[in-house]
Amino acid sequence: MQAIPQERISAEINVTPMIDVLLVMFIIYLLIILLGQQVIKVQLPAPGSGLAARAMPIIIELPDQGGVRINGAIVGSDELDMVLRQLSADHPASYALIDAGAERTYDEVIHVIDRARGAGITLIGFKAAETRAPIP
Repeated sequence: MQAIPQERISAEINVTPMIDVLLVMFIIYLLIILLGQQVIKVQLPAPGSGLAARAMPIIIELPDQGGVRINGAIVGSDELDMVLRQLSADHPASYALIDAGAERTYDEVIHVIDRARGAGITLIGFKAAETRAPIP
């Protein structure tokens, strides 16, 4: 058996496979970034249209105790659609703000949003809660 001379042994790391892996990871990262972008459609009023001045907010409250209040008035479940349609017809530039209590479920909130959309209210947002503690 012949021994290999010491000057021919190389202890260097072959970086070519590591660079290949790095490039593949970079391409995957770029694909995730490009394909993962979501588009949110926003309806903005035209400049100078005065829509903000004519718009009347419809405050839909879902208190923790149950029930629904629209602009402070208690509304029964059976007359909710009629009241929302009437407000939408009287003020076509109106928008709705949902103010749900912390004890209300997502299903109840989504149900009210669906009924508001069915009544013709297309702009729906959520009222900011100033006194509630942030969700951990």
